[in-house]
Amino acid sequence: MNAITTELKRPSTATLEHTISSERPDSAMECRFTAARGPTECCVHMHASADHLAQLRRLVCATLCEAGVGPDERDGAVLALSELVSNAIRACGTNVPLLVAVNVKDSVEITVHDPEPVFAVPERRAALDDPDAESGRGLALLDVIAPGWEMHPDPGGGKHITCRILGI
Repeated sequence: MNAITTELKRPSTATLEHTISSERPDSAMECRFTAARGPTECCVHMHASADHLAQLRRLVCATLCEAGVGPDERDGAVLALSELVSNAIRACGTNVPLLVAVNVKDSVEITVHDPEPVFAVPERRAALDDPDAESGRGLALLDVIAPGWEMHPDPGGGKHITCRILGI
């Protein structure tokens, strides 16, 4: 069994730095999860991984609860966030840096920046009601949860995808 060590540092009351180090010989890279959170927003710098996605979901859910976002909108926002970050992991691979920002005003706005410069909307492969599909429904779900989501190239490299969950 692989041992994972976790170190938690609190540089300030608004910032949480979480470092995950793997003791596996094939993983010399140290993965970081750094978050700044306020009552209606959070910003996370993370390395793409399933573990960091799980941490991100918990942090965003707590932020949305504190901001007074209702359970249906909160569930939709976490689902949209999961889809955007999962797509970034699929496009870029694991351990690449991602920047995720969530803001609550009159909607929940989610932005994910990844370093992949390709600016192409992936082909939708499966219908939402396809009982046999194991993948390929994410963008169709995003269209339902956050119609009008946008993908833009970033002048500094990579791209960012933004979606808004209305009705909060």
